[in-house]
Amino acid sequence: MSVQPLSYDTPLQPKPTRALYMIALACGLLPLGVGTIIFLLFLLIRSPILAAFGFLTILGGTCLAVVGFACAAVYLFQAKHAAPEEADRARRDAHKVFALIIADFLAAFAMAWIGISLMPMMD
Repeated sequence: MSVQPLSYDTPLQPKPTRALYMIALACGLLPLGVGTIIFLLFLLIRSPILAAFGFLTILGGTCLAVVGFACAAVYLFQAKHAAPEEADRARRDAHKVFALIIADFLAAFAMAWIGISLMPMMD
């Protein structure tokens, strides 16, 4: 037996699911943070194992980017049907996440390029 919500208690327009935004944000921040830490450790230690971890971080970051893009896209879609005040904030947040995930790829490319150029100097 389920209780029906009262008509005056239900919102006229749906709200974007904030959890989708948080998941997308985590999918953008996690690979960037882990990758940066591994890169800085690689610069200090110059271990080939850290280079391998860096490669695995790029692979994992790519998987998380797909999840993050999907969550941000659904969040952006939900924003189109929300109230104008909430829709503006949700659109801004979704665009920030899209930019963060793209920045992840640019940072990964830069760190990989520097790491590969330092590899011959490790011998």
